[in-house]
Amino acid sequence: GRAGSDSKKRPEWPQQTSRGSRDGSRDEATMLARVAAMLMGALLLGCSIRVVAAEDEKMHTHKALYTSLTKSLPQEKRPQFMELMKKMRLTRQMKKEQKKAAIVQLDAEIHKLLGEDYKRYRTVQNQVQADRQQAKDAATPPPPPALSPPPPPPPPGLQRLKKKLMMKKKMKSAAR
Repeated sequence: GRAGSDSKKRPEWPQQTSRGSRDGSRDEATMLARVAAMLMGALLLGCSIRVVAAEDEKMHTHKALYTSLTKSLPQEKRPQFMELMKKMRLTRQMKKEQKKAAIVQLDAEIHKLLGEDYKRYRTVQNQVQADRQQAKDAATPPPPPALSPPPPPPPPGLQRLKKKLMMKKKMKSAAR
């Protein structure tokens, strides 16, 4: 080890912190501020995660509705149904004129394929559309209140009185 290190004692200075304070009070305040900032960040992140999770949950609910319908179908109808659903999703990319005709045709094919199960398919489809409309309505702010009409003009007698007063003021100022 160190021979003779005991004979040379260094003076004991208070430990200096990175911020320059000797008593550590600034470090504690800085540490508390950092912890508070991290907590606020975590809270904000948590809130945004909940909002995204809620939107994801609705989307998964819609998928779950179609998935449960698909699983309830007989095995031989499932691949055809899934293919028709894929085509139905692709209609979103079509132009408005083509889209309507394609949806009507696909809906007729789905009806023919499902037979009695078509009622359940329409129930699921209506539920999904209602949920989307509700989400859309909640996302759009209500229209601003209608502006009130301008106040009615003053009665004609009042206007004549104002004109007379203005004329008198002009005459008085001209006479001076």
